[in-house]
Amino acid sequence: MPSHPAAEKFGGQRGQRSLGYLRVCTSAGATYTIPQHLERANTPAHILSSHHQHSRIVIARVSCSETMASATMSTSDEVILCCVQDTPVSFDLQASLDKLSKLARGATTKARALASSPSVPIVVLFPEAFLSAYPRGLDFGAKIGSRTPEGRTWFGRYHASSVPVCDTEGSEMRAIRNVAKENGITLVVGVIERCDRPETGKKRAEYGSKVVGGTGSIYCTALTISETGEVLASHRKLMPTGTERLVWGQGDGQGIRVVPTPAGNVGAVICWEVSTPDPEKAIQLQKLTI
Repeated sequence: MPSHPAAEKFGGQRGQRSLGYLRVCTSAGATYTIPQHLERANTPAHILSSHHQHSRIVIARVSCSETMASATMSTSDEVILCCVQDTPVSFDLQASLDKLSKLARGATTKARALASSPSVPIVVLFPEAFLSAYPRGLDFGAKIGSRTPEGRTWFGRYHASSVPVCDTEGSEMRAIRNVAKENGITLVVGVIERCDRPETGKKRAEYGSKVVGGTGSIYCTALTISETGEVLASHRKLMPTGTERLVWGQGDGQGIRVVPTPAGNVGAVICWEVSTPDPEKAIQLQKLTI
């Protein structure tokens, strides 16, 4: 198909790097964010930051005495938090899954080197829409009342490279779940979700929205996967920002949930939701730690 100037810039092998952040709630009720607060004097964490071309991995070793521990907190007195800021292979789900696996393995290796013991729990975060694209610069040929054939083709590619989350036993979701299981980590990763498969495995209502949506709809979703490979939470972005609404459906809030993990109570919101009163309040009321 013809190349697209915006896709060549933002949707090629390098893609568009999105940013993910980890916010930690302390026992004193304060919060700090990784990596923004790397230099803050009272941040109770040991930080390791590495850069390579367009990739950035920030790893923080945090004392559990500084955080509000969950009921499933391990006997370790620390947790390791990894923030991976990198690009997918846009519009290519399999290549992006391979990259997810490679980056998660690398981050976990660095995290274990920083940990005081092999049993220290690890959380690894990937950005919004990492699987498989944040389509910055694309309009998919959409204008009020019309769409171009080329735009429809590009949207078809975007839809095909999204993740059928409700098919938790399908090959795509198994690949994501295996990344968490094989590395023994709590994995939080942004995906573009599609709803064109039957529900398999764990019932969707147990971890996210009960609304399946139309088969052509896609959503910007944050997945939380346990260290055993279980889908713990699936949150759809409530209100896509600006022209994101041309391509992403709206979430309904049923996925805003905090889940217990060995590292603490983990919850995920997307983009501006972290500073929007209702989503922020909803997640804080669930005794959020990370």
